[in-house]
Amino acid sequence: MKVRHSVVTSGCGIIGSLGIEIEPAIFSSMLSSLSHRGPDGEGIWRSEHDKIILGHRRLAIVGP
Repeated sequence: MKVRHSVVTSGCGIIGSLGIEIEPAIFSSMLSSLSHRGPDGEGIWRSEHDKIILGHRRLAIVGP
């Protein structure tokens, strides 16, 4: 019996902060830690007074 091993790349990743002050450099570092979740793009959105911060990593899925 042959056993075949494969590496599965996980899909996109998201992070967020609600009501906690996080320095931009620290939030960027947190987002960078998700780079394995999606190497094809990233983005950060901040509310007006930084009460809500959202970040994402994107994995492009190309069909056959």
